[in-house]
Amino acid sequence: MKFVNGLTSNQAFVINIDHIFIELEKRNDVGRENNTIIGLHLISTPTRLEECLPPKFQKDVTDYFNQIKENSNNNKRYSKVIHLHQDIWNYKRKIVHHRLVAQLGLGLATSSTEQDGQEKERSTTRRIYARKTKVRHINATAAMEFLDTNHLWGTTKAKHNYGLFFAEKNKNTNDGDGEEEELVAVATFSTRRKIIRMGKPHRSHELLRFCSRRDSNVVGGISKLIKAFVTNQTPDDIVTLIDRDWGDGSGWQSIGFDTVATMDPIVMVVRPKNKSSHQDDEESCCPEPERRQLVGAGIQSTTNTSNIDNRGGKNNSTIIKNRDRMGLPIELLQELNSTDSTEAVLQKLSDYNYFPVYDTGVQRLMKLISYDDFDANKSNNNSTKMTTKTTTTTTTAAELLWQNSQPTYAKEYYSSNVGIAALLKNASMTPSCLPLMMVSDCTTTEQK
Repeated sequence: MKFVNGLTSNQAFVINIDHIFIELEKRNDVGRENNTIIGLHLISTPTRLEECLPPKFQKDVTDYFNQIKENSNNNKRYSKVIHLHQDIWNYKRKIVHHRLVAQLGLGLATSSTEQDGQEKERSTTRRIYARKTKVRHINATAAMEFLDTNHLWGTTKAKHNYGLFFAEKNKNTNDGDGEEEELVAVATFSTRRKIIRMGKPHRSHELLRFCSRRDSNVVGGISKLIKAFVTNQTPDDIVTLIDRDWGDGSGWQSIGFDTVATMDPIVMVVRPKNKSSHQDDEESCCPEPERRQLVGAGIQSTTNTSNIDNRGGKNNSTIIKNRDRMGLPIELLQELNSTDSTEAVLQKLSDYNYFPVYDTGVQRLMKLISYDDFDANKSNNNSTKMTTKTTTTTTTAAELLWQNSQPTYAKEYYSSNVGIAALLKNASMTPSCLPLMMVSDCTTTEQK
């Protein structure tokens, strides 16, 4: 294993896989203890089965650091841990670059030439305050184009689309009224779902996507968009998903969201590309994703294995509308459907040059909007459960409502394909290494 400016050997976990763990640090003048430090786990695209990470490896690493953070009363080494897959970097490089810089609170430094010929550093990442923007409904086309360009998950169908517009004075206009208005942030929401929570009907919507422009940080943007949505649609609650590859949901707590569930890692597959197909330009991205989705809505399969690697070519008989939801070739899916053996499925994928990768799982969050008749402290039937405390957590009102809801969201991933279902079951049943990590860490601390 390799660790670059990161974990020391006594914090390492024994596994026969080569990967890199580095530190990203924003230095402050007041001392290193006040610096922003992010642990960045770089995951290479596997080229053979022996190089694949175990299903819960990333989840265990994230949970390990979160546990250390909690045990040390927030006196942690890293503000968060981010897991970055090579194929995501290749395909969405500009978005990843912006998100990393934004996480550190930095701007992207570029040089501009002044009139006197001197080069002066300036930041291409703007800080825009939401109070200086205007909220408007936008059409689906505008929302989808914005999300395709600026969101790691791409776009998805939505019922309600909202945008933040920022008007910046045009310096090239002679009169004082010249302004250029641009879309700087987008949030999309689902249709209303009627959910019975604690025996009462509630109006629930899902926040499907939110992001700002790659070159902008919109301070307070999500709060302003949610406020506009609540005013127009009057929901009782809003639920959303966050990608644990980029940390936990602690940042969402400041705007009223509570964690109500955490999903296990999901399995996907990647197909390594030849190095010659990648350009050396740091600003370039691969023209199409190396990753293929196995479960979920909107997956688009292709008719043969060659079609998906010849975008726009003569042999490409299948038009892929959403390249973030590309699936496996139909003939491979048919072969996977013939066996429930995990080993056989992995070997068949390998024969087609596909290899499994896993995310860190996702967190479901819920924001309570209108619960005037709901008092967590006076509920006779549930007061004990609502105030039950463990060594690490307290059940919140949002969690209790979530646990007592009908219909419910799926608690695990599923697939009608026999082989894919076997992979999902294997990932779910793989034991966690977190207890061993914590024991090892305690032993190391005692030795010191």
